Amino acid sequence: MLPNNNLKICHTLARRDFKFHKVKNLLLAFAVVLITGLYAFTFLLGSSVENAFLLNFEYQYGSTSHILYHGLTAHQADKLAQHPNVKSTVRISALGQLSDEMMGVRSVKLAVTDQDYAESILSVPTTGRLPEKAGEIALDEFTMDSLGVLHELGAPVSIQWTDSKGGQHSTDFTLCGWWASPTNFTEACAWVTAECAAGLLTGYPDTASVTMGVDLHQPKELEQQAQQIMTDQGVNQITYTTNLAYNEARMEMASKQATPFYIPALVVLLCGFLMIYSIIHVAMDQDTRFFAGLKTLGMTPRQIRWFLLEKAALLSLFGLLPGWLMGFGIHYLVTPRIVTGMEQNPAIYFLSWEPFALAALSTFGTVLLAYFLPAARTGGMMPKQMLRNSDEQAPKGRGRSSTGKVSILRLALRSLWRNKGRTLLSLLSLLFSLLLLCSTWISYTSYDEGLYLNGMSPWDYTIEDGSAASTVQRYNPNNRAITEQIVSDLRGRSEVLEVSVLKSKEVELTASDELRQRIVDFYNEPYDETMTRRESQAAYPDWCAGLDCLEQTGSY
Repeated sequence: MLPNNNLKICHTLARRDFKFHKVKNLLLAFAVVLITGLYAFTFLLGSSVENAFLLNFEYQYGSTSHILYHGLTAHQADKLAQHPNVKSTVRISALGQLSDEMMGVRSVKLAVTDQDYAESILSVPTTGRLPEKAGEIALDEFTMDSLGVLHELGAPVSIQWTDSKGGQHSTDFTLCGWWASPTNFTEACAWVTAECAAGLLTGYPDTASVTMGVDLHQPKELEQQAQQIMTDQGVNQITYTTNLAYNEARMEMASKQATPFYIPALVVLLCGFLMIYSIIHVAMDQDTRFFAGLKTLGMTPRQIRWFLLEKAALLSLFGLLPGWLMGFGIHYLVTPRIVTGMEQNPAIYFLSWEPFALAALSTFGTVLLAYFLPAARTGGMMPKQMLRNSDEQAPKGRGRSSTGKVSILRLALRSLWRNKGRTLLSLLSLLFSLLLLCSTWISYTSYDEGLYLNGMSPWDYTIEDGSAASTVQRYNPNNRAITEQIVSDLRGRSEVLEVSVLKSKEVELTASDELRQRIVDFYNEPYDETMTRRESQAAYPDWCAGLDCLEQTGSY
């Protein structure tokens, strides 16, 4: 006896089902569009939140490069760039470091202009331009405020800097451009031309220190890869830093922060399944008789499964494009209200194909589940048994009128009563959805705006001196950004109720041996079963370096 393995007939039956049951399949397609849209929105939102956290870590690092190598010669930089794991590189030639005492803990390189490197550290002037002539300089706003430089093109700039051999220099420039730099709180570049560098540093470019940013083909475990590249190329005794956005602890932190935004996908799965299952259940008797007839003609359970698989695939395919568009539209409108502080719309900035692919797979899985569960119970039955079960579940004549007709309301009640389990599951899902909507509404409308704003800040406006707006800066008395006259003028305005003034000063202290040991012992104690308090801060290398400094020198 030859086995029945013909699967082409399944494809024909699936296409004909769409042709002969247009209303049912139109309703199913509409449900699939809604499900795809909600899946797409959920995954796009979660992806944007996660990428926003990683971008913030990249801002803290100050570069989009995976690895930054410092203090290279041109020959060493060329050797590292030839490693097979290196995808691309950018580099600058640094004449030295700005050494004005007003720079505080910030490290600013005096470097020759390089457009590619400037773009990699987001240090391209937004006002003015990069230097094109000798004597011009471009700075970031933090450096300008620390040095007391006016925010005017052509303003005089006097800087003190130290070359790689320790020589002290003082040079005057003209400001040709600047940029706001959220990335480079602790490290930045002051751009000059190669012509200017040759006049400032004898022997340039051979005497300049090269800093090279490296992008890898597969950025993973950057510390190990950075060491391996140096070992393979025979380059030693140089320093490097790795991008904080690829730090495992910070990637895990970003993933945890985004998890609550992915959880609604479970609600979409439940509601989507119930929506499609309910539509399919309406025609369940018709489908049962259809499958009984096919089995009578010799159709195998494998062919029925393949038929249902093709129907689910075609239905999912019909709803993908409009569902993607709907999901992206919601994402475009909603996400900027959640991911804030960006000039670009985060829905565009973080757009990628992965959430759309994940939405498509989730939609197909949901549709497939809704198709297979009703068929699983009848898949192993004989045709006669399938027809008997269908007749037993058919509505009786009880309650009909003398004409044999029944009202729509009575028909709806009978439909609900026929499958109590499905009705109960639908009621529970609706109650759950209502609870979720109400709790979300209450959580976002129960704030007292006055109390909320007072908790954020006791003032309506805060004006800070530009040289001390960040904790890594040092106040420059010569800046005179906020004078007594400005404070007096503010107090005299009719719309101002009160002005508060705060002055602060940072002082370096040295901890006693007893205090130092007490702090170190505290952070060496267990944080949980897997790590110590010190290890729990692995995502913050600057904090760890500060604790090491306190432990070794006692200064803070």
